[in-house]
Amino acid sequence: MVISAVLLFTKGLWLPRRDVRLKQTAMKPTGFGGLASLMLMALLVGAVWLRAPLLTHSLWNDEEYGMRRHAHGEWEQDKEGRWAFEPNDWAETLFECRVGNNHHLNSAAGKVALSGWRFVTGEPREAFSEAVLRTPAFIAGILTLVLVAILGREMGVPWVGLGAAGLLALHPWHVRYAVEARG
Repeated sequence: MVISAVLLFTKGLWLPRRDVRLKQTAMKPTGFGGLASLMLMALLVGAVWLRAPLLTHSLWNDEEYGMRRHAHGEWEQDKEGRWAFEPNDWAETLFECRVGNNHHLNSAAGKVALSGWRFVTGEPREAFSEAVLRTPAFIAGILTLVLVAILGREMGVPWVGLGAAGLLALHPWHVRYAVEARG
């Protein structure tokens, strides 16, 4: 998503001016019309349908490590043998990556999502949800499809952008990584 957003926002630096583009191609860059808009909406609904069941799968080792050490906290035993939950603070989230396994933006987004979820639901500080932790990646993955379609439109070939977004929506690696709590 970040790469798509950077390309979209820097299009003036690398994409020919619109009037030059119109002369080079016979296509007129327009917004998404009725059919294209419906197709994009159907594509997004299908992408959500494919990815949503994966939100609740258990975490992989690196996801769990990043969640425990940088986004949520962990249970620790004191000298008397009592267990207590030790939440992470923002300094740990942003600055305590010692093994290179933490993706800072993902950990920060996960921390915000978990904190918001606990605030809305009234869950205790030690409560945790895989689906909530993965929601920022899920949203970013869906928005990537929209950005690819918009990028195609901005380049003057809206149907190519829509087709590329469709291929990305069905690609197994995008389906997988768009719902995993990784950077």
